[in-house]
Parts: sequence; C-alpha cells; structure tokens
Amino acid sequence: EDQCEDRRNGDDWTLWIQRELCHSAMMIAVCAPTYFNGSPGCVSEFDGMELLAQQRLRSLKEQDHARDWIIGLRLKEQVPLPRLNKGYHVVDFFDCCANPAQVRKTKKHRDTVEALADRIYKHWKWLNEHPNVAQLWKANLCGAFRLPGSTSTPADSFPHAGGGSW
Repeated sequence: EDQCEDRRNGDDWTLWIQRELCHSAMMIAVCAPTYFNGSPGCVSEFDGMELLAQQRLRSLKEQDHARDWIIGLRLKEQVPLPRLNKGYHVVDFFDCCANPAQVRKTKKHRDTVEALADRIYKHWKWLNEHPNVAQLWKANLCGAFRLPGSTSTPADSFPHAGGGSW
C-alpha cells in the first residue's frame, strides 16, 4: 500500500506522481525484478525523473551531478537492471525482500539505510546551496512537466513558496 496516499487527495495517479517528482530533490527507485518491464507506470515514473534531472542540470549549469538525482535500490541478486548502469548510484539490498524485519535488527542493514540517508541529505544540501538555484526556481520546469507518454495536464509549479517541500 502506498504510504503517501493521503497526499494524493483523489488526484489521478499521473497528476499525483508528476507533482511528487517535481517536488522531490531525488528519487529512490526500489527495483524489484520487474521494475522496468512489469509496469508502464514504473517506467514512466523513472523516465520522468530522468527528464527532470536533465532539465534541472541544464538550469543549474551542471553536468557531473547527474547520478545523484536517482538512486537504484536493487532487491534481487542476479537480476539485470541495465537502466541503472547509466552511472546511477545503486545499492544492493537483497535481504530486505527476503526478511524485511531484519533490516532494523542487522547492523549492516542499518548502516545501509544510514548511508542512503546521508547521500540524500548531501544531495538536498548541494541543491539548496547551489549558486544557480535561483535560475532553477525561475525556470519553473514543473509548470510544463509531463510524464513521458502522458496526456494529462501539467503538474503544479515547483517549488512551492518557502521551498520546504524539497
């Protein structure tokens, strides 16, 4: 079950996910074995974040931070996920699927989660302190953003006043 369903407010999934992607600083793609071939929604979401990352990097006049916008969390060994081989940071978290209760109890897993949290915070901090962040806001990329293949209306503006929804 989606833990953010209360924020969806009855919106169409496409509109909701467009808004969520636009208001995020990073995406963690939890990649079950069928992530890229089991659901058109997952692929559209991933493609959308890639598109947003490219547009954001252009607005920020950056090139070398492309891999920080998406983190892949691989849940199964021996399952090729070639889309993640494009320079994205990938974390193998195989035991999570087999025994989720052990994630909190095992130091190795707690360390993995802590490292993810640190990486997310560092990216958020880099983004918020970037010398060209005003140009990113001014570009209003989300005003026209649509998920690839989507025919729905564009997402709302990014970011919201106050910038607290990153």
